[in-house]
Amino acid sequence: MCEKVERFNIEKELTKLSMPILIGMIFELICTLLDMFWIARINPQDTALVSGVGLTYPLVFLLVALAQGIGAGISTIVAIAVGKKDTAYTKTVGRNGFNLSFYSSLAIIALMYIFSGDIINLLAGNKLSAAAKGYASEYLAFYLPGVFFLFCAQAYLAVLQGEGNTKHMGVAMSLSTIINAILDPIFIFVLGFGVKGAAMTTAIAQVLLFAYVFVVMLKREDKIMSVGGLASIDFPVIKKILKLGIPQSANFVIMSVSFALVNWFISSISETFMNAYTIVNRFDGILITPTLAFSIGLSIMVGQNYGAGNMHKMKSILKRGIGLNMVFSVLTGLLYMGVAKPLFGAMTDNPEVISLALKQVYYLTIVTTVGNVLGLCAGSIFQAIEKPIHSTFIMLLRLLLITVPCILLLQFIFGKTVQNIWISIAAGSLLGGIIGYGMVRNKVKSLSIEGQDGANVTEETA
Repeated sequence: MCEKVERFNIEKELTKLSMPILIGMIFELICTLLDMFWIARINPQDTALVSGVGLTYPLVFLLVALAQGIGAGISTIVAIAVGKKDTAYTKTVGRNGFNLSFYSSLAIIALMYIFSGDIINLLAGNKLSAAAKGYASEYLAFYLPGVFFLFCAQAYLAVLQGEGNTKHMGVAMSLSTIINAILDPIFIFVLGFGVKGAAMTTAIAQVLLFAYVFVVMLKREDKIMSVGGLASIDFPVIKKILKLGIPQSANFVIMSVSFALVNWFISSISETFMNAYTIVNRFDGILITPTLAFSIGLSIMVGQNYGAGNMHKMKSILKRGIGLNMVFSVLTGLLYMGVAKPLFGAMTDNPEVISLALKQVYYLTIVTTVGNVLGLCAGSIFQAIEKPIHSTFIMLLRLLLITVPCILLLQFIFGKTVQNIWISIAAGSLLGGIIGYGMVRNKVKSLSIEGQDGANVTEETA
């Protein structure tokens, strides 16, 4: 993509990079929603089912976060190497990144099996039933085997992402989620596995995700697919991956901790509110999908231009890239608000749950969408220019430093209410996003000036 780095239409190139990712994420979202639908249909009147599975989300999110954190380190280094036209280093990074994912996933799975029961009890608060906690334990136990394949697949996908080869990413995500959607009702109802069946199909989908990407990588000439012992590991490369990947994993850990704390606040109010919040969280994937897809595309563009030394183009990429992301995301948010009622009605027959879920959507959708676009784009750009700590600070600000203190303050003044939690989430998302955008705008401006000065020096020398 080096020729494209030199001269391209920003909106066209960003759309080209982002659309395969967006399509894959849409399929993944549909599968996630179907998963929740089938779980809810086991007994539409039982709030323990959805609440219990919802209790596992912070843990599942944490596992995905760790896998994607390693992937973020790999993709950032690969994107910069592509900009520098250093294909040999791309191969080295890919091989060592895969080894890192392979071994770390085994250790993480073992730890989760040992401590998951204690963690679930800690997250449950004091209002969730024993049945809800039981469903959470069942789901997690059968989900964990697929985590190994998720980690390994993410390492390969990160190489493709850094190269700008997002087509295979979209196909892999789409195929695995379609299979998941087909198998869900079979495992849950026909085979009678219930909640365990939903977790099994997710694990199978992760196996298929890895299988597809493995075949893609097998056909490459560089053969980035080996697993070796300690003697085969290039520790300086591992260190660089971790340097960029750990802050990105920290971003997701922050999100997981934030979700866990909010879950705890919510479950301390009522199981009905927890049920409603869990349903909305699943459907909120409709909001976040275009934002994430365009943020990933933006990070690829920025990383490759950064590696090529095209600093003077950063300002235009930032402004126009975020603008395109904002248009897509806000329009998606408005559509979501329009169809929320029938969507929630398909998930539950409980009118109180539907009412709470709708109010949450109407309160938060547009505000959190704007905040997400600004915050996630800012974080992606900082990651692409090898400033991952800045990205972590933005995430910390949005989800913990503003949201959680705001919840505690409002609860101290007004007591435990649903509205206090909604207001706090909105404040954290929007204020954190605005601050993050201001930070990245100043950094990109300084890089653009440096790039323009460098270009002027080159012209004068010539």
